[in-house]
Amino acid sequence: MKTEGTVGIMDGNMREQIQKSARTPLQRPAAGELVREFLFSESFIGFAGHFPGFSILPAVGQMLLAQSMIEEDRQRSLTLRRVENAKFTRPIRPGEVVRVEVSLVEQGTSLRAEVAIAAAGATAGRFRQVFLLEEM
Repeated sequence: MKTEGTVGIMDGNMREQIQKSARTPLQRPAAGELVREFLFSESFIGFAGHFPGFSILPAVGQMLLAQSMIEEDRQRSLTLRRVENAKFTRPIRPGEVVRVEVSLVEQGTSLRAEVAIAAAGATAGRFRQVFLLEEM
């Protein structure tokens, strides 16, 4: 998986399916914090090929959930520079409620996102995403 300088990783179809799978609107409980719940059906594009007969949402799909929330909050596309300290501890299956919590901090020309994902109430993953902040 390429994690440095990823551009255009999330096409329109994936964005649309992520939005349709949102169970709650994007919540902003405090400054720099985002929360949203998702519920994915078996037909969600992110499960394609992972794995026939035992669908799981791959790590890149989980990272795209957080990125979609940040892009919606910022009202623009972002360029992922890198992923740090990624740990995925539990598979995410179709039909499970997925809660994504993001804490954002701007650092110079970068936006750092600390992400925690839970599925069916249990921790599924934690990671840091670093995005490039470009002048618009």
